[in-house]
Amino acid sequence: MKETYDLTIIGAGPAGSTAARIAAQKGLSVLVLEQKRVIGYPSHCAGGLLTLILDHMQLIPIVKDAIKARIRKFQVHSPLMRSISHDFKRNIGYIVDRPTFDQLLCDEASRNGADILTQARAIGLKRDSKAFNQVLFKYKNETHNVRSRIIIGADGVASNVAKWTGISIPRKYLGIGYSYNAENLRNISSDTIEIYFLSALPGGFAWIFPQGIDKANVGLGGYNSGTYMRKIFEWFKRKHRIASSKLSRVRLTDYTGGIIPGSKIPSRTTFDYGMIVGDAANQVDALTGEGIRLALICGELAGQIAAFGIKKNDLSYIHNYHKLWRKRTFLELYLSRILRYLFLRFNSEDFDIFVKAISRTNLNILFNKRRWIPLFLHSILKTPSVLKPFRKIFQPLPQHVKVMSKSSDSFLSKNST
Repeated sequence: MKETYDLTIIGAGPAGSTAARIAAQKGLSVLVLEQKRVIGYPSHCAGGLLTLILDHMQLIPIVKDAIKARIRKFQVHSPLMRSISHDFKRNIGYIVDRPTFDQLLCDEASRNGADILTQARAIGLKRDSKAFNQVLFKYKNETHNVRSRIIIGADGVASNVAKWTGISIPRKYLGIGYSYNAENLRNISSDTIEIYFLSALPGGFAWIFPQGIDKANVGLGGYNSGTYMRKIFEWFKRKHRIASSKLSRVRLTDYTGGIIPGSKIPSRTTFDYGMIVGDAANQVDALTGEGIRLALICGELAGQIAAFGIKKNDLSYIHNYHKLWRKRTFLELYLSRILRYLFLRFNSEDFDIFVKAISRTNLNILFNKRRWIPLFLHSILKTPSVLKPFRKIFQPLPQHVKVMSKSSDSFLSKNST
């Protein structure tokens, strides 16, 4: 480890590691500080990537050992047991082992020249002249500091970098993913994801993400307390009319749940000579909870912008980051928030209509091109009744929906270590 770097990144998740790899490839000296002893572990993610982002970013050769399943089919079930399935005839995404995935991304950053320091916990930033360009951190029971021309905060949903730099990140909606890696499942397909909408889980859904012949990540996500989510998980596992037969002999292994940011897009994601990326910046799909793809996209962008600013000796260039990542992802994030707002108010009949609309919609518009507006128009054209649930937009939340407005939950804290 040197005393001075062009770029210091706090957090070695997909966003931080991607930014490190890109910046190092472009010749920057890069330091990544990760507080965990083992990168990526424990995991708080189900590992679903229902997109070909790995292909588009040419990451398959790097992360191939983390890929547990290649997805080309899906099933969707409504609370009223309406079920549909779709075969895409080719891959539409992947299920990855998150600890291995994160480690491989970090290893690639290291191969490109980035210095990776684990068990290094950032404890503050220090101003030098007009900029935050010293990072203080704890390592081997000693306090160290490193000078850095640019700093990237990739330190998760409770981002300290955002707090230290005065960036206000909305945290009104904090969802919970409650999930496990599991073994001994029955009657699942290794290339098919299964989605279950539940009337007791507005704003979310349950899932079975395959990881092999009889292995999968099983869980659910939504907006309520951890205790409530555990009860719904147990009901899903033991009593759901379809899923319970597949899970009757299941053996749960690693807990993979965690807190999911679901609030609005921040008004600012840069500070003097620094940026925040990934969960720290609410770069997560508010409806599905998907964050890996957006972390990869925004991490790549942050690394490119850092490199450009250093090469041009114009560090103020980093303030373009906020505008550029919003331009690339705004429509998707905005529409996902609208749908989440509606889903929080859906009942069983509404979910049934939604599943019916899915069965009639050309889903290639989404999975191949991610074109959201044509997708909605096609859905309405094929199933006009899908407009009926929109009447609920002004209704209050159901009683069993509890919006969390704090960045931690005691139940999850206890069960994720």
